Amino acid sequence: MGESNLEFLQKMSTAHNNLTNTRVKLRLAGKDDEAAEVRAVRNKLRAEIDRVRGLAADVLAAKADALAADVNASNATLQDAIDEIQQNIETSKNVVKLVGAVDDMIGRVQLLLPTPV
Repeated sequence: MGESNLEFLQKMSTAHNNLTNTRVKLRLAGKDDEAAEVRAVRNKLRAEIDRVRGLAADVLAAKADALAADVNASNATLQDAIDEIQQNIETSKNVVKLVGAVDDMIGRVQLLLPTPV
């Protein structure tokens, strides 16, 4: 995989790690329902990362720049939600925002890299 491909996957992995940390913080704060939502969306993102890693390098290389831009946009929203969760600001609302950002990231990736039939 080229450098652009590696950067794109690193950004998705960073989002996954941030979700893991947020889930732990929510559990420690006794917010088990929110932690469960974060866990579910984290697992969806992990599955998408694994799927993208399995694609042929030439298919991924042709779309890496567009993917990186889309992941950056979703990551910005995701990070805003994580920051507010960590500050204990409207946690439930921000978990919904976080889930939406990850779903958006996965949706954008799937538009550019559909699953082969």
